[in-house]
Amino acid sequence: MKINYRHNHFGEDVFTTVNNPRNHFFEITQYGTTHQNSAYELYHNPHNHHVFEYVISGKGYINTADSRHEVSEGDFYFLRQGFVGHYGADKDKPYKKIWINAQGSMINTVADMFDIHTPVLIRHTGEEAEAVIRSVHSLLDTSEGIDNRKLLEKCSVKIYELLSLVMGCEHIESAEYRQRFSDKVKQYIDCHIFDPVDLDEIASHFFINSSYLIRKFRRETGITPMRYYNMCRIKAARSLLSFNELPVKEVASLLNYSDSAYFSNRFKEETGYSPSEYTKEIHARFTNSQSGK
Repeated sequence: MKINYRHNHFGEDVFTTVNNPRNHFFEITQYGTTHQNSAYELYHNPHNHHVFEYVISGKGYINTADSRHEVSEGDFYFLRQGFVGHYGADKDKPYKKIWINAQGSMINTVADMFDIHTPVLIRHTGEEAEAVIRSVHSLLDTSEGIDNRKLLEKCSVKIYELLSLVMGCEHIESAEYRQRFSDKVKQYIDCHIFDPVDLDEIASHFFINSSYLIRKFRRETGITPMRYYNMCRIKAARSLLSFNELPVKEVASLLNYSDSAYFSNRFKEETGYSPSEYTKEIHARFTNSQSGK
């Protein structure tokens, strides 16, 4: 196994593993540490791997189409492969977390064995889960010269240990956003920003007509559902440009804009910056904040 280090200048240390050939039973694809950053937010549609994360300090959230989960210091969460939604740091008290991304049939088998069928599992574990994740990091950090099969065997045992541990800990019930109709619509839109959503589709999902949808949503929020959808797409674009380092053309395509020029115009209307100017500005802000510590 070869491990490539990629330092993300927006506050994340990312290690990517290269497995040739790919191990379909179990493999770790990435691992790392996310440092405190109030702008941190990631979108997945859907997740192509399993995510194991532990919050060392601060707070964050996980949004799906049906629920919102809040996490804080001492919490472990597991996102199953296929998770659709987004997660990020609290704006006022951003978290620091350590994490592992992994794939393989072994994880699905173990998750099913522990009766983990929901896309999001959260447990308050204290430092026990942190210790297991750090032990996996340590195995990977010192993997040079170790037989790849033996390394993956050791890591897979740790993943089993981790899920076994957290299933014995106190469950954190999800805090669902169901206070208002507009919150339900927002959650639906939040998890479909990578899809070409239209007003009729949203109305159909809630078994109402589009005119009533607009009136009710505008009465509660002051804007239309499609205005909210477009705002979310720009928000996702900001995240993709900042953290995933994708080219403008690819970001436009992912968010279903007709072409990159139209996307760039809409982005500038919303943010005051072109996509390239925005990336440079965020980089400069982060660099200045780090040098000021």
